[in-house]
Amino acid sequence: MVRSLAKNAASLVAVVIMWAIYSAGYLSLQEALEMLTVIVFITVLALGTEDVFRKLIFARKLITWQYAILMAFVLTCDFLWLYLADCDTYVQLAVRTLMLAVAAGGTVTWALFAYRISVMTDGEKMILAKSMAFRRIRRNFKDMSDEQVRTALESTLFCRLEGDRLEGRLLVSEPFHPESKTVTELQDCTDADSGTALSTLAGYIDTLVATRTKEQ
Repeated sequence: MVRSLAKNAASLVAVVIMWAIYSAGYLSLQEALEMLTVIVFITVLALGTEDVFRKLIFARKLITWQYAILMAFVLTCDFLWLYLADCDTYVQLAVRTLMLAVAAGGTVTWALFAYRISVMTDGEKMILAKSMAFRRIRRNFKDMSDEQVRTALESTLFCRLEGDRLEGRLLVSEPFHPESKTVTELQDCTDADSGTALSTLAGYIDTLVATRTKEQ
């Protein structure tokens, strides 16, 4: 989903750049801007239409009610762009620019959170929930004792950290167990693979806590 959003944004920027190159020295600034208004409006409509039909044909599971709201956000931004272009005063320009900025911010926020989460698999949602839990508890590490940090890590850490440091980002592609289990979860498992993962993760946590002690 993030790649699709980036692709559409890059396509829109490319169209604007190509229009700027084409119109330079050929049209007056006012004419170029007036045409740009229409070009951006039509390009957003085209990109949105392409996205809808691509999902309908190749990935219908990505069509959710959150997606419908996302498209409503996109259309709102597109028509606010036309509304912005039809300004007569600086006050109107300021107000309408703010309206468009708020709508655009809402669009990106809805896309990255509400819609992205709605199309995640159960496994992806599980990893997201664990990642958020770890990030929340990590904010309090500086006020916690070594044993408190160890206990917190045993219930939230499931993968390696960048640089093998408590401050490093979660490397979710490098879990200690195929099902991204924590020490607490692995303690309830009896198979050999889980036992090996438990030993490795527990040792890793010991290293993180020891490193933290040295840094203090």
